[in-house]
Amino acid sequence: MSYFFVPLANDVRRQSRPHARHDLLRGHARFTVTLRTIEAVHIGSGGRFLRGADIVREGARVVGRPGIPGSSLKGVLRSRLEAISKSCCVFTLRRQRLEGACVSRSFGGYEVEFDGRLRGEPVFGACEPDHCCLACSLFGLTTRQGRVRVQDHVADQGSSFKITSMPQLYAPRPHHLGDFDKDRAHCRLTVTRLFGRKFYRDGAQSDPEGPCHLVEAIPTKTVLRGDIMVLSPVDAELGALLAALGQNPKSALRLGSAKGHGFGQVDVEHVEVELRSGPTRSAATPEQMNDWRKAFVDSPDYWIDGEEALTAAQTAGHVTPL
Repeated sequence: MSYFFVPLANDVRRQSRPHARHDLLRGHARFTVTLRTIEAVHIGSGGRFLRGADIVREGARVVGRPGIPGSSLKGVLRSRLEAISKSCCVFTLRRQRLEGACVSRSFGGYEVEFDGRLRGEPVFGACEPDHCCLACSLFGLTTRQGRVRVQDHVADQGSSFKITSMPQLYAPRPHHLGDFDKDRAHCRLTVTRLFGRKFYRDGAQSDPEGPCHLVEAIPTKTVLRGDIMVLSPVDAELGALLAALGQNPKSALRLGSAKGHGFGQVDVEHVEVELRSGPTRSAATPEQMNDWRKAFVDSPDYWIDGEEALTAAQTAGHVTPL
């Protein structure tokens, strides 16, 4: 199976975070990040072009070169940070996805719905600007601007796309997300318990026999670089971001389309952190980064079950069986 689930935290740690204010700037940190693709990566731009009689889906470009838009990387980092902390998941599994019914593609004539009690779980509640979880404090929520700015990451000079075949993708099947009851009388499947947050594991292989289409993909071994800025961070937040980046503990990221078919695995090869406070600038040392890690692990926001599940199946260069 190409995907796995990270268990949801039993509770969400929502609290006041007085340092997380834009009108009270306490300095900032700049992460200079070097990425290397382990698998081909396709992040669509929405454009298409013809190559002979074939339609090719364009990849995202930054300054004319293959790139990873900051919004794509930011979404991945938020999802990973939610998984390793006692944060809500309103943005990665929006509440409206739990409402209403949809037609099942696995059981002919059946509809799938989610048990209404699932919407009452803490992780699906909305945070408030002055009372929020770690993920919302860093990445923002509807009424509060986030403190993390992710720039576009661009491939090195001379890099180019490779046109490759990608398997046809299908919408997820809701009853795969948890345990469900089958009501034959009313032809209805009701999901009663969610397994957790869905991620894709390393080592997934493409199925060349299924329907395919052509895409522009960033080839393997391509190096991309960019910056991530964090405003007014505390040590535990810096440790959480290093963990979400797959630095401590080490794990790979998965980006773009067809993550379950041999696409999208990216290693964060190197991270340098510069701390800025007014005119003062200093490079973070390995000892400081270890202290940030300890601060995060010791904080009440840390969700050890989530981190262990995530890193077990997304370790760069290593395939972990189910």
